[in-house]
Amino acid sequence: MQTILASLSKNQQRELLYLLDQFPEYVATHNVTLLEGFKSKHLPAYWLMERLKPKVSRQIHEMLQSPMANPLVCVLKGRDGSDGVR
Repeated sequence: MQTILASLSKNQQRELLYLLDQFPEYVATHNVTLLEGFKSKHLPAYWLMERLKPKVSRQIHEMLQSPMANPLVCVLKGRDGSDGVR
């Protein structure tokens, strides 16, 4: 949960925690059972702007903690990208 919260602004964190408190019956944990011998696909990397690399490196580090990952696609938030990366 901390990984999810770390990627959100303080306001978004408050909103999410408020919703989780208000609607706990909708919070669920899911497990995905993979077939024996399953291997995830490895897709080619996308081009990345130099100024996005530090934020992307952080996200990649988080993704590497999981046995499953998909290509990372960066989208600038806000009109000029000043709101970060999605």
